[in-house]
Formats: sequence, structure tokens, C-alpha cells
Amino acid sequence: MKAVSFIFLIVLTFGRADAQDFTSSRQLGDRAFRNKNYYEAAYYYKIAAGQMNIGKQVETPFRDVHKKQKIASPDIAYISYMLADSYRLYENYLQAEGWYDQVLKGNYATKYPLARLWYGLCLRANQHFDQSISQLQQFITTFRGDSRYAAIANKEIASCRFAKQQYKFPVQVKLDKMQGPWNSDGSNYAIVKRGQNFWFTSSRAVNGSKKHLNAIYYAKMADGYKPAMVSFNDDEKRSELEEGTPSFNSRGDKMYFTRWYKAGSKTIYAIYTSQLQSGEWTQPQKLNANVNVDGFKTIQPFITADDKRLFFISNKPGGQGGTDIWVSDLDKQGNPLNSRNLGKMINSPFDEEAPYYSQADRKLIYSSKGFLGLGGYDLYESTERAGRWSTPVNMGYPINSAKDDLYYYPDHDNKNKFYVSSDRASECCIELFEVNDKRYELS
Repeated sequence: MKAVSFIFLIVLTFGRADAQDFTSSRQLGDRAFRNKNYYEAAYYYKIAAGQMNIGKQVETPFRDVHKKQKIASPDIAYISYMLADSYRLYENYLQAEGWYDQVLKGNYATKYPLARLWYGLCLRANQHFDQSISQLQQFITTFRGDSRYAAIANKEIASCRFAKQQYKFPVQVKLDKMQGPWNSDGSNYAIVKRGQNFWFTSSRAVNGSKKHLNAIYYAKMADGYKPAMVSFNDDEKRSELEEGTPSFNSRGDKMYFTRWYKAGSKTIYAIYTSQLQSGEWTQPQKLNANVNVDGFKTIQPFITADDKRLFFISNKPGGQGGTDIWVSDLDKQGNPLNSRNLGKMINSPFDEEAPYYSQADRKLIYSSKGFLGLGGYDLYESTERAGRWSTPVNMGYPINSAKDDLYYYPDHDNKNKFYVSSDRASECCIELFEVNDKRYELS
């Protein structure tokens, strides 16, 4: 992310899978799943499913629950469940829904007791709110395991009920997926507008490559907004280095951004800076330990308009749980002097992401999975007064959806326009949207 989790990598590192027998396909899927390569895991589990002739039954999810077709083999149940989990964990809820349904129709809920919970979550993400509530209530009634899963079910039920209310009384905005070259294959997100030019992050394939690696792109009005990848004068030699979520100082000559890469089975995340000198971006420099703590994730920087503070996301010690929003004071050179967690008014025990702070009205807009919402990441706003934060307010539907909604950024040339990133229109990937606010227009 979503996302996101906020981000996934399509990596098919093994040989031709269609030549593998069932056992090999299953083993390759299991290995990819253990390594958290869920897209790859789904790829191999789907091959295994095809070898067992079970794929065609679940291509279209949410079938009539009365038309049951039993699963005859534990192997079929295992592949169906693991394929569902793989789809869900890379947020392809449309496909995951059908495979969880397959497990439940085969009467394997006892063997896989969480299947009904995740089935209900997928139903919510796919906007089947009443059916989701029914499945989640049944899960709560029958589940006897860890109480945290019942808490997840109750939270999902609350999200369904909130979403149903929001859909009845939508916010008067017009939200459209950005057209043209903005959204391509892969994920496209975290747009920033400076003057008449844009910056954003994309995992689009480059030069015919099958790998989808995240990189920062810029699109200039003078070039017809044709996206071009940002390159750094960099001696980093890692083969699969990824970068994204840029933020700039007030002069536009210093970029703060997230950089991440694989180190064995782990992914290392940190925030870096680069200076614009003679039209080129210099060697990236990792921010100090006030922000980047070894062994923990630090991502998604945002620099305030006065260049005095850096908001960012981290799961380092001292938070409320999951990834939290932190803030650092900056010296005149833009280096962090400290860091502090924004506290439990802003942060929840779940994940927060993508902070944006408006200097003019002292408003923080960010995404969270932890407060009452429509499901997934929702956008919230809170106002800072005398060092205290107001209770976060959900920005409502259709700004938010039943899936992930992040990366608010205003259009400073049009007070009634802003941008968000969402996977609401995709089975897999987050995309760029523009929003026109109709609430303040005169009729």
C-alpha cells in the first residue's frame, strides 16, 4: 500500500511454470508466499489450480450461495485458500472473493477458520455491504480463536454500515480518473503539483522490461505533460532500487523522497534528499537517525511550506502501533533536529500514511486504516491549534471508497480542485484521480 502497502513488485524469477507439475507449482507458490511476493505466489497457485481443473469455477466471484459445489480434495482446499490469501494480500479483492467463496462452499471453514473473515472483508472491498455484514456476523458467532480477529470483523461491520450511510448522502464532488499518460500499467500515485508541472510515482514498465519498479516521474507543461523518469547522479549499484513519494522545499531545489530496496528477505526503507544543481539531481543523502532508524521503515516525507517541519511515516519505536505519522523540526539546511509522534489523536493502533499539511489553515490531511471509514485506507482531516490536534474527520464518499484512498494534494491554482490516489477502479493497482469540489460553486 494499497499499499500500501502502499506498493507491490511484479517479479517472476523462476522458469516456465506451465511446464511444472502440480507439486512444483505448489512449492513455488509456497516459497513466494513465505517471501511475501504475493503477486508471484498467486501466479503459481493459479497454475496449480488449473492443473487440478478448479480455476474455471471461480473466475467470477460472488455466485449464488445456494449453488454449492463441494471441494473433494484437501489439496484443492489448500490451493484455493492460499490463492485467495495471495490475491487479498496484494489487494486484488475481486479475485480473492471468489476463491474464499470456493473454500467455504467446500465446507472447509473448520480447516481454514479465517476464510469467512477474509471473505467478508473482500465483499466489503467489492461494495457488497449487506452480504459482508452477514458473513462477518457469522464469523463472530462461530470463531473461537484469537480475539483480535473478532475485533477486525467488528471493525469491518462498522465500515460497511458507515459506507452504506455515506453512499446515501455523498459529498458534492466530481472525481475522475486522470486520462492520458498519467495512469499506465503498474501503480501510479502520490502526485505533486509545482507551478504548472507535476511530479508523481509510478511502477510502470520501462523499455520493454517485465519488472515494475517504482520510480519518480515529472511531467512538464512545456513537454505536453509527457512523463519522464527522474534520474539522480548516483553511485548506488543495486539492481532493483526503488524511489517514490517526492516532496520539495519552498524553492524547489531540494527533494525529499522515499528509497527502498531488497536486502536478502528484507526490504529496507528510508528517506533521502537530493539537491538540484545545474539542472541535475545530486547524489541522494540519507537523512539522519532522528528520522531513519535502522531496522524500521521510514517513508513518505512531506515538507511544510515554511521549510521548518518534516512530516513522515514510520513504524519506529514510540508509536501507537503499525505505521504512524511523525514530525521533525528542521534546521536551516533542512536537516532533522528531532522527531516526535503525533500521538493517539492522529495515530491509531493500525496504519497511517501519506501526510499533507496545509500551512495556511494548519490542517493535516492523511490516510488511516484505524478510524471509522468506508474500508481500507480513508482520507481524514484534522486541524492543529496551539500544538493540539482536533478529532480526525472522515472526508466522506466519494472522496473515500471501500478500497484504499491516499495522497491528497491540492491544486494551488484552483481552490476547488485536488488530487488523490486510489485503487477503487483497479483489481491490483493504485491510480491517480482528480477531484473537483462542487460544494462551494454558485448555482
